[in-house]
Amino acid sequence: MFNVDSLFVIGKDHHICQDFATHSNEVYVDVQYPIVIICDGCSKGGEDNNGLDVDIGARILAKMAAIAFYPYEMDTRFNPMEVAQKAVKDSLDITSKLWVHENSLFSTLLVAHVHHNMASIMMFGDGVCYFRDKTGNIEYNVISFTGNAPFYLFYHVKEEFLARYLASKTREGEDFGTATVETFKDGKLNKSVVDKTQSSCFIFERPIDEISSFGIMSDGILSGLYSPRSIKHDIPADRHEMITKATNIPNFSGPFARRRLNKFVKDCRDAPNGFKNEIEFGDDLSLAVIANLGG
Repeated sequence: MFNVDSLFVIGKDHHICQDFATHSNEVYVDVQYPIVIICDGCSKGGEDNNGLDVDIGARILAKMAAIAFYPYEMDTRFNPMEVAQKAVKDSLDITSKLWVHENSLFSTLLVAHVHHNMASIMMFGDGVCYFRDKTGNIEYNVISFTGNAPFYLFYHVKEEFLARYLASKTREGEDFGTATVETFKDGKLNKSVVDKTQSSCFIFERPIDEISSFGIMSDGILSGLYSPRSIKHDIPADRHEMITKATNIPNFSGPFARRRLNKFVKDCRDAPNGFKNEIEFGDDLSLAVIANLGG
C-alpha cells in the first residue's frame, strides 16, 4: 500500500508562486498506481506578460503530465522523453486556447511513481530527488545547470528555442545545457558533469521493497539564506541539512507532506529544533512524496 502527498509554498522573493505540485493514487483492478509531479516555472518564461503566466503554465504542464504518464503506469516499457514531450504539446494546445503565452511552459518537470516494483524518478530539468530506505538512510540527487538555465522540455518541442539555447553561453563562457549531478549516498557526496546532449532527462530507480519513502523537490530547497536578523545573514544554508530535514517525515498518515513542509519552513523561520539561526527561502518550495506503507 502507498500514500502520496504534495505541497508547494511561495518564496519570499516572488509575487506569485511559480511552483506547482500534484499527486494521484489511482486504483485499477485492485492495484495502486501512485504518482507525484512537480513543475517549477521560469521567471523569464512569463516576461512577456510581467511574469503572470508562469504559474498557469506550470499548472497546465503538471496536469497534462499526469494524464500523459498515467496509461504507462501499467505498461512494462515506455519512452519517458516521448511521453513528457506529449505532455508539453498537449499543454501548448491549452495555452493557445486560453491566450496564455507559450513561454509560460518554460518549466522543469519532475515525476516520481511506482512502476513494476521499482521506485522510479524522472527529472526533466533541475531539482532534487531522494530515496529513504527502511532503516532511515537517505540517498539524494541534486541536478543543476550552468548559468542556472535548465534544459526545459519545451526546447525539444520548439526547435528554434532549442537551437538558441544550445548556442548560448553564460557570462563565464560556459555552454548552456551542461548539468551537474550531485549524489549523496552511503554518507558520501559525489559530483559528475553531464554533457548537454545527455542532460534532457535523468532517471533514478530503486527496488520499492527497499524503500520506505521517495520523492521530489524543486530547487527552492537550495535557496535558503540566513536572514538579515541572523548573525550569519546572507550566508547560504547548508543544503545537506535542508534536504535531510525537509524529507525526515515521521508519520505517513493523511496529508503528511503538507505537514512536513509547513513545519520545516516554520522551523527554519523560527529557528528551533537544531537550526542555529533563522533561515528564509527566496525561491518557491515544493515537496511531493510517495510513502511505502507495506502490505
